[in-house]
Amino acid sequence: MDSVSLHTMARRYLMSRIEKLPSGHGGTTAALTIQKAVDRLDRDDLPSPRTLAAALATAAAAPLDHWPSDSGGRDEISAERERFRESVRSWVDRDLVVEPLPYRRLFSEEEAASWARPIEERWGSKRPLWVPQIDGDVPEGLLMLQTPRCGTTAPASNRCARPCRRGDRAA
Repeated sequence: MDSVSLHTMARRYLMSRIEKLPSGHGGTTAALTIQKAVDRLDRDDLPSPRTLAAALATAAAAPLDHWPSDSGGRDEISAERERFRESVRSWVDRDLVVEPLPYRRLFSEEEAASWARPIEERWGSKRPLWVPQIDGDVPEGLLMLQTPRCGTTAPASNRCARPCRRGDRAA
């Protein structure tokens, strides 16, 4: 299985688990935590499938925001983490066809800060939400994308993602 398919399979699996498990269940807490870690991996810059499988196994051990106080919840979390690791191991050597998902990327705190700094410097923004009030021309080097223009199909989303992959800053 190639890396993008393996990453997509992990995302689909976690989405399905989160949908199936009851809210407040330890397994749901584990699946949501693993999903955050998986969404931090850049689909456009994934390592080889075996290295990615190891990274996904590491994602299964991502720290929780809070641990349940009862031992039942802790057991559910451990079981869900192991279930995810076993699933990844079962996929890595198979040639599965995986339906693509729209691009999704969750930035780490450090990465988000590195993107926010230039915006703060250029626009003087001190809030987590940035809405530029542009008078006149858009400054050189600023690319503004509207989601409906990007679309979710591969050619449209690639056209919008290309400047971001080159390292351009997009808002």
